[in-house]
Amino acid sequence: MPPVKDPDDELPDDEDEDYEDDEALDAAGSCPICDSPPGECDHLVASIDRTFWEIGEGAIFAHERAIRDMLESLVALGPAALKMAGAGHALEQVAEMVEGDVQAGMTMGDAISNNFPQLISALSYMLQEDGDITVIESEADEDSSYENLWAEDAEGVVERLIKRLRRLLDEAE
Repeated sequence: MPPVKDPDDELPDDEDEDYEDDEALDAAGSCPICDSPPGECDHLVASIDRTFWEIGEGAIFAHERAIRDMLESLVALGPAALKMAGAGHALEQVAEMVEGDVQAGMTMGDAISNNFPQLISALSYMLQEDGDITVIESEADEDSSYENLWAEDAEGVVERLIKRLRRLLDEAE
């Protein structure tokens, strides 16, 4: 019987299973608030990979699934419901695109997936509306870019976003 191979043995020596997280942290750069090295302070709200539209790090990371679920539910309600709830232009615009794709024959899930980059852009915009956010764009290499959002109270920014999304869901439904 051949020996069992560890799938991690296939990775090059300079990479490990957390290489993507390391790349996101490196791209985040030092904190513009306290000048700490990447990952050593609590000021990073979100590091958004603008190549694959993923959230790599930050206070938002622990709540990413719940936030994405709420955003997807909101855009599925349609632009008219979001306008009535006061969701704001960024989210309403994504809902319009999703609605257009559904009217063209896509399923709601496919329409949301098709407009996922715009949904993450709307999320970034909503985070920036919170106020004292510093946005720094960076490139990890020639193939990937990041948008890093920093705040004195990163956890507070995320908590306020979650409350806002819940309120919008309650008002729009």
